[in-house]
Amino acid sequence: MIPALLGLALAAAVVLPSAPPSTALERAADLLATQIEAKAAAKRQTVYVAVGSPETPELARAAQTALVAELTKRSFQAVLPLRCGVEAAEDAARAAGSDLLVRITVRVDGPEVTFAGDLVPTWVNFWAGRDPLRAAGGGPIASRARLDGQVLALAHLPEPRVPGPSPSDGEVAHRFALRQLVKLPERVVALALADLDGDKLGEVAALTANQLLVVESNGQVSARHDLSGIPRAVRGPREPAGTLAVELAEGGTARLLAFSFLRGRGEALELHGGELKVIQVLDQPAACSGIAGTLWGLPVPGKNLLAPEVRLGGRSAVLPFGTVAVVANSRPGGPAFLAVGPDGAAVALDAELKASALEGAFGSAVALGDLDGDGASELVTTLLVRVDDRVRLRRLGGQGEALYESELLAGNIAAAAAGDLDGDGRDEAVLALWGTEATPSTVVYVLGAQR
Repeated sequence: MIPALLGLALAAAVVLPSAPPSTALERAADLLATQIEAKAAAKRQTVYVAVGSPETPELARAAQTALVAELTKRSFQAVLPLRCGVEAAEDAARAAGSDLLVRITVRVDGPEVTFAGDLVPTWVNFWAGRDPLRAAGGGPIASRARLDGQVLALAHLPEPRVPGPSPSDGEVAHRFALRQLVKLPERVVALALADLDGDKLGEVAALTANQLLVVESNGQVSARHDLSGIPRAVRGPREPAGTLAVELAEGGTARLLAFSFLRGRGEALELHGGELKVIQVLDQPAACSGIAGTLWGLPVPGKNLLAPEVRLGGRSAVLPFGTVAVVANSRPGGPAFLAVGPDGAAVALDAELKASALEGAFGSAVALGDLDGDGASELVTTLLVRVDDRVRLRRLGGQGEALYESELLAGNIAAAAAGDLDGDGRDEAVLALWGTEATPSTVVYVLGAQR
């Protein structure tokens, strides 16, 4: 009788579920492993894992251990760590006979630890025509978890502060607030904020896949322009993307430079009598426009990226990455432009297009504007991992604590812009949050100083 009971006890032990992840690294690794298993085109594959971190080698090694442990619980044949940098990981994984490579960068991003990178099928068909074809199952992957003591110790960081408005460097703090301006039934891919009709008040321009909208400071849509008549691009991106800039024409008239990547060309438009009128056809997108001028780029066919090559007047430069966001500074202090890559890396550009790398991980929506009225621009940033999102306001250069930090917002912020919305001389930032519901929609938020 006792052996039978012992057998039942052992059987029960076998089917007991494993303990839930208890540390921040384990939670982020568990979420990422679930994504990887869902994306993998086939099971029973050999997976190699490469993890790096700009924080410390100790954090990278601990994150790699956690991710390998979580992946071994899934339906893969073998999961093995790579002892090399993320940059050299693809060649190393292919040489080792891997089917899939998990390539991740781990960062401390405010109150969270983020895992962001890609799943790379290592078999490539180089005989498939102009563009080499990879095996199915790849794509971007990302997860995050709330910081804990283990991550802080591994990253050699102090305890983080609680999100919310805060003083900066002993100065009298401005209080900032985030409010909803309007909800739109489409996904907004680009924003601009300027006085478009000459009434000394700002208007928000919002570009979607199918139309260009003008929204007043009270949230009312006052003008629409249909884009459906523009021929579609030969190789448009899978999800809508585009650029929207405001350039001052002769006489000081604000001109919108709109370019949807789903379309084969863009348009320059002016607002007259409540109607958006096309002034010029654009063969390439204007990434942004500010005090240094208008920065022009080229879309990457089939992707929601601008190519690394940019042009300003007669000057040109090649950035270290294709960009998901490029913004201009309307103030004389600080960089002329700021560009963000798909992995969160960012560079600042001066008026001569000389680039300098910025520290930290940036989300795909950023803005430069003087939100506190001191004459210098501040930096509005979002989170790198696009699951839920957060708005942050910081001094340029990152000195001191954040001036403002929102709570998490359900969805992801896809676009941002800054300008004077209410005519008080201080800028506001507008942000387009893509909703989480099945029907595509966007909530446009305004971040500004409270009176």
